[in-house]
Formats: sequence, structure tokens, C-alpha cells
Amino acid sequence: MNWSDITIEQFLKIQAINAVTPDVIDREVKTIACVQGIPEAEVAKYPITKLMEAAKLLIFLKELPKKQIPIDFELDDSEWKTTVMYRDMTAGQFIDFASILKKVKNEEIIHEMHKIIACLTIRKGERYKGYDTYSDLFYSKLSMAIAYPIF
Repeated sequence: MNWSDITIEQFLKIQAINAVTPDVIDREVKTIACVQGIPEAEVAKYPITKLMEAAKLLIFLKELPKKQIPIDFELDDSEWKTTVMYRDMTAGQFIDFASILKKVKNEEIIHEMHKIIACLTIRKGERYKGYDTYSDLFYSKLSMAIAYPIF
């Protein structure tokens, strides 16, 4: 397992778990349940050895992905192009990007990752349609291996 297996949605849930769950074992149970997509009650029934084995597979979560910004990527049977430089953005992309940044505090910007990426990314063969067109898709399906370097 690695960052390619973690969506933006899962990442943000894990961030919330880490922020509000002081007990290490409880935090591991919640994180494993989130990543595996199963109820916490099911993970809580694991023998401690199985829990620790599952937790070891998630050790990569301790360090954020370190990759180059993907210029092109595939998602949901479509090809996407990332706009890396502001000069390559459309006016609509820039306006949406700036408006998202203005609305949130710096410490909350991570929760808008999917919207920011939707501003910086265009489905190949299409024109920019506004960030709300694809931000939900990115939230639920885009892996952090692709998302975090763009963000």
C-alpha cells in the first residue's frame, strides 16, 4: 500500500482522525477502517497482532508524497492536463483559484485541495468549466500520489 491507494477524501478523514484522536490504538483502528473502507467495529475486533500488521502497512502515511507535479494523468477513464504556470491558466481558472484562496484561512486550505486541483486541471479535449464541475470527482477518486504534488 502507498499514496496511490489513498484518495483526497481518505487523506482528509485521516487528518481529522489524527487531530481529534489522542489514543494511539483508537487512532490506528479508525485509520485502518478508513483506508480499508470497513466499519471501525470490525477493525476493533482484530487481534492486536493483526491490528499492528495492518498499521505497519500504513507507515507511509507519516510522510507526505514527494513526487514531481504530474503534467498529465489519468482518472476515471479520462486524461487530464495540469496547468502548472499561472501564465497558462485561463482567466476563469485564475479567478476561481484566487477566490478559493481568499475564502479560507491558511490552516484550512488543505480542506479545499480538491477544489484547487480542479482549478488547475482540465480534462483533455475540454475547456475549463469551473472548479465545481470536477472537484467532487477529485475528492472521491484522485489519489494523493497525484493530488499532493499538484496542491
